[in-house]
Amino acid sequence: MDRRTTCALFAGFLVLAAPSIVAAQQWGRGSFPREGVCFFKDPNFNGEYFCAGVGDSFGRVPDDMNDRISSLKVFGHAEVTVFNDQRFGGGSSSFRGNIKNLKNEGWNDRISSIRVHGSNLGGGTDPDRIIRRAYQDILGRDPDPQGMSTYRSNIIDRGWTEQDVREALRNSPEYQTGPARTASADRIINRAYQDILGRQPDPEGLNTYRRNIIERGWDEQDVRTALRRSQERHDVVRGQRTVSDAEAEDIVRRAYQSVLKREPDASGMREYKARILNDRWTEQQVVSALRSSPERHEVVRGQRAISDAEATEMVRRAYQSVLNREPDAGGLRDYKARVMNDHWSEHQLVNALRNSDEYRAKH
Repeated sequence: MDRRTTCALFAGFLVLAAPSIVAAQQWGRGSFPREGVCFFKDPNFNGEYFCAGVGDSFGRVPDDMNDRISSLKVFGHAEVTVFNDQRFGGGSSSFRGNIKNLKNEGWNDRISSIRVHGSNLGGGTDPDRIIRRAYQDILGRDPDPQGMSTYRSNIIDRGWTEQDVREALRNSPEYQTGPARTASADRIINRAYQDILGRQPDPEGLNTYRRNIIERGWDEQDVRTALRRSQERHDVVRGQRTVSDAEAEDIVRRAYQSVLKREPDASGMREYKARILNDRWTEQQVVSALRSSPERHEVVRGQRAISDAEATEMVRRAYQSVLNREPDAGGLRDYKARVMNDHWSEHQLVNALRNSDEYRAKH
């Protein structure tokens, strides 16, 4: 077999060995994935598109697609992180739901590299997840059975989107009474600050954006767009803003809680703090690293067994955070069972305690 024949066979093997990446990066109108994201040339999911499955990453979007994506649609339990530069550099944002027009997110025709991964919050189109997410964001609680049934029917039978559910909840008497509206605004602002600036909002910023939401009808995208245009955001993207030791610790803790549902161990804290302080890692880079860890894969598959001691610590932290006290024997027993048997996360414990009579009586 001569050298030309060997090279030809090897090239053919490469083509056959990697069809998914090639197919995923061609404009067209193919079938949608069960778990993944599709990227469209035009707003409102129009025009040609290409799709990527969970686990796919493109360090360099081809020239005919680079900076030409205008909307994206999420399928199943997927989440996508988009980057302004090639090789996952520059500014980045993560999306867990459909985006009809990336211009509203500040990302129209700006995407140069992409990562698609599983979402720990669940994904895009499951009605129950959409309704729970909307209730938690707008009203700060889980949906009651009647609300779940009504909105599930509207999504399945009448084609409602998550935005329709959120709009209906904002027009509800419960939201319009005042406290729920303010709490919802604060959750939106806190989430936007954490995602974009990597910190808690300062009092002035909190008050300003709260007024914009309540009095001027701003939604979460308006807040995010304003923060992305801020000087602080530009400094963060360019790596010019100095992060303090305490801020680096908060970033690592948030990333661990978000991805692994636990506090960071000493070695993890030390390693990722060094990345942030010395290598100018962003919170998104810490999150991405944790999502690639073996422990994260075990958490996603529900295979990681939580020890009795870990479950006890989770319940104690949740009680201290929400009720400012140690758990009583009955509460410790019940919530430990939730953690160990039903795979509850610390976030679910906190939400349950915030819906308790004790918490409501104090607030």
